Amino acid sequence: MTHVVEQLSLLWSNNIIKILFAELLAVETPHEYPTLLGAQTPQQANRPKDLLKKAFSSRQNAHKSNKQEQNESVIVTLVCALYQTALSTLTQLRMNILTGISQHEALLSKLWHYIHTHVRLKSLLEQLSNNSSSSLPDCQVLILFCDCASYLITYASLTL
Repeated sequence: MTHVVEQLSLLWSNNIIKILFAELLAVETPHEYPTLLGAQTPQQANRPKDLLKKAFSSRQNAHKSNKQEQNESVIVTLVCALYQTALSTLTQLRMNILTGISQHEALLSKLWHYIHTHVRLKSLLEQLSNNSSSSLPDCQVLILFCDCASYLITYASLTL
């Protein structure tokens, strides 16, 4: 049985978490956005030619980024569902799993940013009122975030 636990523990090791959450960890959160104000002078930014180029390029990029966001969203929800399944199935290893996930410093803030930007809470509440199951994809992300946050809060209160 110890060999099985050793193999399963690789699932919440730092390297595997980095690989599985690579899409989420690559996303820039608002405090990481570079400022572009210093890059252009006001005279350059107001040229009609530049404004048209910017409008057309942002429109083309919006279509590409919309599809890319959908793919990233699917990947993040599937990975969160994987960890939620592990947490509910491997109850004796729950603390080990939460420790492994929570050790990655940026992950919790990136999950919060993902929830804030991708999960529509109003539609999630409507879906939950129609279906009381917590197996909805957006719900998996929210539950994993809450589990990790409550674990960290409990751990912090025990160490004080």
